[in-house]
Amino acid sequence: MPKSVQYDAEKAGIYWSRRVKEVDPLSAVLTYNAPKEINKAYDLWERKALITQLPSSQNRKKARSALDLGCGIGRLSLLLLQQGYNVTAVDVSQEMLSRCIRRASRAKLRESLECLSASANTVNLSNRKFDIITCFGLLEHLPPRVRSATMKHAFAHLASKGRMFVVVNNSACIWLNKRYHLTRQTKDGYYVGLVGVSWLQRLCSKHNMKLNIVASNPLYSIAHYCLSDNAQVDTKTLKRFVRVSSDVDLQLSPESPFAELTSAHYMMEIRHNR
Repeated sequence: MPKSVQYDAEKAGIYWSRRVKEVDPLSAVLTYNAPKEINKAYDLWERKALITQLPSSQNRKKARSALDLGCGIGRLSLLLLQQGYNVTAVDVSQEMLSRCIRRASRAKLRESLECLSASANTVNLSNRKFDIITCFGLLEHLPPRVRSATMKHAFAHLASKGRMFVVVNNSACIWLNKRYHLTRQTKDGYYVGLVGVSWLQRLCSKHNMKLNIVASNPLYSIAHYCLSDNAQVDTKTLKRFVRVSSDVDLQLSPESPFAELTSAHYMMEIRHNR
């Protein structure tokens, strides 16, 4: 996508607010037309992968700060709240933020949650620094110029010993290259594109940040792009396959050639390179 192409964050916010009213919560923030089992499996993979990377409560002397960029309905915000973090959740969609607030309220964790309605690349965070920053399911919905600005903004607000976790789609995946054809933001505000690991590696190197791949999802991706589209695979078989996919994916090497070819997503950990 050419860097000169304009991106309207307000229009994007309207799109996502409308979308979350039209379908179930996971379909709104994950794959719009996928079987529910697929979105549940992906959600489980992200949450399990993140929880294994977070410091244990025993290693945290006090509640720490977390920033959830593109929080959506609050899947990760709630997880972080449950782990004892004070969470600042940011989303361009006011309706998504409302869902996030409701989740926190039901869990009796609302007092530890701050919600900001803003674009992730321009949100006003003053001079605050965060121990944990998450950015899942956001970057592929931003054009390159805004995507880079979002990451640079996040880097500036990561505490000196903080850790940032980012999920990007895999531009080398044998299935994704056939599905991402948008070259600009649509009239209704939607945009999606391939991100890839190499882009983020270059950006981190440029800004003196260290990047490590911590998880990938080859089995989930096989279920999503092969099994769910196969009429010969019944719902029961699909459910059985995806039920174990997240556990197996987290045991496999995230940087293997198998993962590079088949994984639709990578989770990365980013730190200051000091």
